[in-house]
Amino acid sequence: MPLEIQTDAAVRSLLKQGKTVYAPVVTSKDTMEFYTVGSEDELGCLHKNHWGIPEPKRCGEEMLAEGVDVVVTPGLAFDRCGRRLGQGKGYYDRYFERLRKRGLDPRLIGFCLDEQIVKEVPTGEDDACVGAIVTPSRVLACKQDVN
Repeated sequence: MPLEIQTDAAVRSLLKQGKTVYAPVVTSKDTMEFYTVGSEDELGCLHKNHWGIPEPKRCGEEMLAEGVDVVVTPGLAFDRCGRRLGQGKGYYDRYFERLRKRGLDPRLIGFCLDEQIVKEVPTGEDDACVGAIVTPSRVLACKQDVN
């Protein structure tokens, strides 16, 4: 089983519809930013960072979060309350906290395989929750009654 759902087809579809697509780039040991993937050609030219994760080149347009409605959020596991288990580095959680401090609150949507939805994901107070989860077979609205 692959560790994460493949999003290439969805990204290609969004680009064909003329949507602006951004992908994460690790910019320092504890910071992540998002940069444009401007075309299907660029999608095919992503380079892998030192963890083997494909990233767009930093020469693209940096995302100004004010205009972002949705952020697709990866994870190793999710539960029905929207809690997510990431890779343990905290990049996404820190990024979302920076957005909240600026008064921005885009909808967070988890993408995962059906097998990655579990009964409960342990989280800390700084962990961001998603509002919905999309799998190959269903879309789940998350209960935001996280303690």
